[in-house]
Amino acid sequence: MPPYPGKSRSGGSLTVAEELHFGRAAKRLNMSQPPFSRQIQELEEELGFQLFIREYHKVELTDAGRVYLAQIKRVPSVIQRAFEKKL
Repeated sequence: MPPYPGKSRSGGSLTVAEELHFGRAAKRLNMSQPPFSRQIQELEEELGFQLFIREYHKVELTDAGRVYLAQIKRVPSVIQRAFEKKL
């Protein structure tokens, strides 16, 4: 099991947040859109809340999605600092 919920799928959620479009995000990650969308839905189910509001030709972050993604963006720098302290 990943060390925190959604670890294996968090990168995709960041890409959707940047693009605000599932098709473009999937293309950036070299994936087809249907499996990519399922991956994001599985992440939302694992987290227990919705990251995105999906409307016809429109994607927006939910309030919870904004908070989650802001925290996920911090993870690489937190890991780097922990690694540097260990050295």
